[in-house]
Amino acid sequence: MASDAGKSHLGISARNRRTLRIWLFRLATSTLVPTFFLFALNVVLFLADFGHPTNFFLRKHVNDEEVVIENIDFGRTFFPRDTERAPLPVSFDATKSKDEVRIFVLGESAAMGFPNEAFSFARILEVMLSERYPKAHFTVVNTSMTAINSHVILPIARSCADFSPDFFVIYMGNNEIVGPYGVSGVLGAHARQLELARMSIWFKTTRIGQLLACITQFTSASNDTPTSWQGMSMFANSRLLADDPRLASTYDQFEANLREICSVGKKSGASVVISTVATNLQDCAPFSSLPSSGLSVGETSELELLLNKGAELEANNRLADAIACYESAIEIDGQYADSHFRLARCLVSVGRIAEAKHHYLCARDCDVLRFRADSTINERIRTAVAGREKEGLYLVDAEAAFENASQDGLLGHLLFFEHVHMTFKGNYTLAKSILEQIDELLPTWVQSQLEPAEPISEAECMNRLAYTDWSRLTSLVTINRLFAHPPFTEQIYRDERDLRMSQEIQTLEARLELQGFDAVIAAYEQSLERVRDNVPILKEFGILLLSRGDFDGAAAKFALLKKHLPHHPGPCVLLAEAYAAQGRRYEALKECDAALKLSPRWKQAIQIRAELQAALSRPQ
Repeated sequence: MASDAGKSHLGISARNRRTLRIWLFRLATSTLVPTFFLFALNVVLFLADFGHPTNFFLRKHVNDEEVVIENIDFGRTFFPRDTERAPLPVSFDATKSKDEVRIFVLGESAAMGFPNEAFSFARILEVMLSERYPKAHFTVVNTSMTAINSHVILPIARSCADFSPDFFVIYMGNNEIVGPYGVSGVLGAHARQLELARMSIWFKTTRIGQLLACITQFTSASNDTPTSWQGMSMFANSRLLADDPRLASTYDQFEANLREICSVGKKSGASVVISTVATNLQDCAPFSSLPSSGLSVGETSELELLLNKGAELEANNRLADAIACYESAIEIDGQYADSHFRLARCLVSVGRIAEAKHHYLCARDCDVLRFRADSTINERIRTAVAGREKEGLYLVDAEAAFENASQDGLLGHLLFFEHVHMTFKGNYTLAKSILEQIDELLPTWVQSQLEPAEPISEAECMNRLAYTDWSRLTSLVTINRLFAHPPFTEQIYRDERDLRMSQEIQTLEARLELQGFDAVIAAYEQSLERVRDNVPILKEFGILLLSRGDFDGAAAKFALLKKHLPHHPGPCVLLAEAYAAQGRRYEALKECDAALKLSPRWKQAIQIRAELQAALSRPQ
């Protein structure tokens, strides 16, 4: 009996061993083989030099010194092919000096300084700090980019943390809907869960992920996929009602990303300064309005009749009756953005400012084309930061600062060019608010060097940065081009806005024609005397000279610009334009080739090179 039991036991053990070997073999073939394949594929891609770097910053040796520059290809991880945005040119020492204070600005196009990055709040802040503490060396690195949002700003923050930051300054929130992984879907699929967005971003940093992204873009491209950057008009069909359930997850993801960015800053040893986001309320009508989803056909018709009647009464200056019509329209549908905006304008005209402000905010928050940070975004910013000063997190309330700088506390065209991008006054107001916070946080050795009792004035900042009538004119012309395209062409009261813009442009053109450009040129020269490697001024000066027909002077400025930014294709392209204007086509072609060597997909270089080749191939 005992012998039979042993055989049975031995037989069972043998079968178990065979089963175990089979399962181990299956496990190996299902895991090790794919792993080996992926490893081999990654090696092949590496040897083929496929893919692009994905960190925001890159290290480079220049004249035996290591400097840090921006990664021109950084946006390729987040944008569809041919629509990607690039960072501003950046160059700073990899090793931080003893007397240096480093400030990294994180944000979107408003923080970047559009329409002219030379006059961003980051630039103004750097000037104000340098004037206030002349013995310290302030490096303000503006990492902001057009069309990005918190999903993209988080990896930028992680890159900034590697370079001894003293401060993170965060001004973000306008692009949560339309940016990468946003609900609009124009720049890629919406991420319903934050973890999926982060996993997707990580995967695209690998060579295999980049290969798969390329294959996907080529094989699944549709008529809806943009083939070039078309600005805000790309999002004209991305309407979202205020009660859309997808907004809740967007707000949650924004707050989670903001908290993680703050955590990254804290771990790096930086003080983190976060600002609420100010937007144009009074002089930017909603981009689009839609009736609430639950409205009946009859209610929709009545709403339209009331709005039309109100507009007619308003045009005839019968404001009390117009107000009554608009209030009735809001009773029918409180989410129709244009109703709130029309009512707010009438309320301002009769002096009911507090009520007007409420309805301006409602108009922005109900705008179904969501290009502006709304009340919930700012509430989430305050919630994430409130009471956390002991942790190194500090709140700047830009909304309140802008209200204090505005007539009747209503934010309008004196502070904004259009919906979110700030005028010089707006950028100065924001920079001053941030300065007041940073002042209290600077190291003791810096604070002991304080010289002026008050920050330098807006006029003095304009002088330091060579902000002239020409600067304002070029910015207005850029904005005016935007106004000729959707969604700006769909806004109510657009004729009034366009007339104001046209008059401002004409006034500046007339003044420059009368006074000449000597004062503008002198302002640039004085600015360059103070800071000879003033990269933004070199660019602005060169563009002015090019527009005035001084091609030799422009070429000289662009050559200096190229010397200061040898890693960037932009100066090469500008120099190519100057050479082409001089008739030096072969030298211009050479500069285009130099630009394309630095960035093979740089569109301006490709375009100018094609034009030059066409010109050279024509019979003389």
